[in-house]
Amino acid sequence: MVNVVPGEEQYVYRTLVELNGVKEVLDVFGEYDFLVIIEVERLAPLSPTVDAIRGIHGVTATHTIVGAELKSQSLLNGRHALYCDVVCDSETRH
Repeated sequence: MVNVVPGEEQYVYRTLVELNGVKEVLDVFGEYDFLVIIEVERLAPLSPTVDAIRGIHGVTATHTIVGAELKSQSLLNGRHALYCDVVCDSETRH
């Protein structure tokens, strides 16, 4: 989630959609201006993308939430094991 200086929304939007790993950028109403959906296979590539977002002219704050994808893995005798990826939450204000 991203906060932007009023008047800089179009510039920030155009910059966000060009970033590597950004799957979707949504205008939202409320505390934040944009919801940015980033898709990565591991957490390591997430940090540079978040840093790039924080470095965009006009971005005043970010709030990062890492979602977990719930997966099912079949085991012997028909039982299932459920596991999920790491979930973390970080917030930065400039």
